Amino acid sequence: MTIGVAALALSMSVIAAASPPTSAVAGGLYVAIGDSITFGYGLGAPGRDAFPYLVAQRLGVRVLDLGISGVDARGALAFETPRVPRSATIITIFVGTNDADRIRRGTFTDAQFRSTYRDLIAAAHAAAPFAQIYLLTPSTMLADRWGVTDFIRSQASASARLIDLDRDRRLHLRASYQPDFIHPNVAGQRQIAWDVIDGLRRWNRNEFAPLGQAVMRLPTPSARHEERTPSESQIPHKHSS
Repeated sequence: MTIGVAALALSMSVIAAASPPTSAVAGGLYVAIGDSITFGYGLGAPGRDAFPYLVAQRLGVRVLDLGISGVDARGALAFETPRVPRSATIITIFVGTNDADRIRRGTFTDAQFRSTYRDLIAAAHAAAPFAQIYLLTPSTMLADRWGVTDFIRSQASASARLIDLDRDRRLHLRASYQPDFIHPNVAGQRQIAWDVIDGLRRWNRNEFAPLGQAVMRLPTPSARHEERTPSESQIPHKHSS
């Protein structure tokens, strides 16, 4: 496991000034919708180590991380999709763990989650009609147990493609990737980034550099979503994820 993590860290740091990204990627804008995992909760430097920044760096695109700790699909729909620029070229939607927790506690029904998640996809399409949208499955036992993961899989389509992070069982390893069973550490965020990049490559074989080929590094993003509004206290049913 130590060797695997070391190899992953090395792969994420390799930078080459070879050929620039292809036209479908160069100058693009990657927007990450999600909860605390997308935000990078628990990391010392979320603006560097959260998976959206690692993915953007690897692809050579700009990034807007809209992740807010505590949101479920309702919060993402209400507070994040209105901030998606029309110019977005790639959007990932990564919610579900908080939804599962609220379904478990009876503050959000399964039917409400399903309806809201569909609305979330539709709102992302409406905000950025030309963006490629990808649905990420939560890699948490909570989401598995309450049917959230399977529902997200069922919503995959030609216009909202699936990147099934839950299939990567390494992300369920507490000591190595998820110390609290929910929030990835640096190694876990890197593994998520690797899986997202691999998913993008598989869906766009002619547009994205293969995993073995690094692309040019962009300057460190200057606008981490620090102006994020509303405050987390405004999110209904706040939870640590």
